[in-house]
Amino acid sequence: MAVEFDHTGTKYIKWTAPAGAIGLSLFTVDVMYYRTGAAANYFWIIYDGVGTDTDQAISFSELGGADAGKLGMQAHWSTLDGTWKTTSAVLTSSAFNRVSFTYDASSTSNNPVFYINGVSTAVTTVNAPTGTYRNGTGVNLFLGIDGASLSMNGIYNSCNQYNRIASASEILDWHNSKLAIPDKRGLVFAAQLQGCAGGVAEGGTMAAGNTVADAVSGALGVPAGSPLFKGDTVLTFGG
Repeated sequence: MAVEFDHTGTKYIKWTAPAGAIGLSLFTVDVMYYRTGAAANYFWIIYDGVGTDTDQAISFSELGGADAGKLGMQAHWSTLDGTWKTTSAVLTSSAFNRVSFTYDASSTSNNPVFYINGVSTAVTTVNAPTGTYRNGTGVNLFLGIDGASLSMNGIYNSCNQYNRIASASEILDWHNSKLAIPDKRGLVFAAQLQGCAGGVAEGGTMAAGNTVADAVSGALGVPAGSPLFKGDTVLTFGG
């Protein structure tokens, strides 16, 4: 099974401070995503602090408006947050997209790298960060929304995070191998979307009891807004 967010209401899964996945300055995020709706403004993954300036706040999103179809990232720094976007629209609707991000927050001069189906894509800096990177640990991880608005429109088959920067050749190999969890070196978060507690038939809604475990820490993600269960047959893993 997979999990679908259909851009109606505020649908998300929330992990409260999953150990190992927060407070990092180096990371790679790798997701397999079937884009079902037209381009709009959706949050995919967000690490959201609890309201203090030292908290980590990083978001990966699909942009809307004039930037429809582009991917964006924002990272919390003490003086000015860093924001970036892909230079062109990169996602394909009604098709499988493997999307990977890497980011090294050890320097304000470092930009994130975006990979679509294993291939890097050009990135435009909207705001270069200044100050000190905020990597506090009082953070929750949301999948599908920021907890308040902008629910995504698509189906997640997997979502993994690493505490290291994966190389370009490695990410290409991940895509070519078509593995849901392509590597365990530095793996700090892996949502078990195919193993939700009390899973129901395709098209059924996820309630609070249908928790989703992080395969690494064991932390349970709790759904809100009734995301949908979806069969894996919707995903095609061809070239």
